[in-house]
Formats: sequence, structure tokens, C-alpha cells
Amino acid sequence: MKPPLALLPAFAALALAAPAGAAKPEVVENVRFDGTVTELDPFFTETCGFDVFVTTKGHFTFKLYFDNAGNFKRAVGHPSMAHIFTSAFGALETADRGVDKITENPDGTLRIQGTGIHFKEPGGPRATGLWILTIDPVSEELLDAEYHGHFDLKQDEIDAYICSRLGPPA
Repeated sequence: MKPPLALLPAFAALALAAPAGAAKPEVVENVRFDGTVTELDPFFTETCGFDVFVTTKGHFTFKLYFDNAGNFKRAVGHPSMAHIFTSAFGALETADRGVDKITENPDGTLRIQGTGIHFKEPGGPRATGLWILTIDPVSEELLDAEYHGHFDLKQDEIDAYICSRLGPPA
């Protein structure tokens, strides 16, 4: 699972690089994961400060939408994945399923509206429901967050939780 903040640079670059005049959605990514490949996860390895590996099963689709004049309207991601994160110290299984919509606010900030399962550890905490996040795309700072549903962990707490579960014993 990659938190929306980690994907901001990619979302911004894709939105700005999209061709003008495209009225129908542009499929930017359509990736399937068969659950047979385990690889080093660079995001969590850097965030946690130790090697973290991930095995993923499922799929992810990412589309960009434009108005008839070719102006960016929104980006939509459709994750439907199960992840197993491992380190030398432990393992963690989680799910990421739903829809994430990214739009630009009039002030230039980004609104990420996500519904579904953002994080769910069997027998552990979960973050399920609707979250509405306002992000500064330049600083990648979380400016505001609304949560509706069942959130044992807020968006900005998930990374630290994963690192604590995969880290050395205290």
C-alpha cells in the first residue's frame, strides 16, 4: 500500500504531461500483480530505515480525466490489492481497495477523496470508509483531513504503524 502523499509527485507529473484536447479518460496505468514476486519496497525501506520487502496480489488502474478543451479535471486511481510486507524482524498483511479521486482546488492545493479500504490488517487496526485529504502539492504537506467511517489509523499514521510492526523488537 502506498499512501496518497507518496504518490503526489507522480500524480502531478502525469496530470501536467497529459495531452491537450483529450476528452475521454486516459488510462495511464493498468497493472496486475500475481503475488509471486517479492521485491524491495523503496518507499518503506526509506521511511522505516531498514529493508522492507513487498509481495502484492491484485491490480491497480490509474486514469486522467479532461474537459473538452483538454484541461485537467481529475485523476482517479482504482486499487484492488493485497500486500504482504516483510522485513528481517516481521511480516504484515494488509489490503488496499477502493477509489481515490484527485482534483485541484481553486487555490492550487489538491483534494484526495478516497473511499474503500485504505489499510486493513487481519486482526489489527483498519482504516476503512471515506477520507478527504487536502495536500499542498509543492511541499507534500497534509493541510486538512476529514474521516468518515472506521479509522483506527489516520492517513498520516499508517506509515509509522507499518514501520513499527516490521521493526526490531523494542
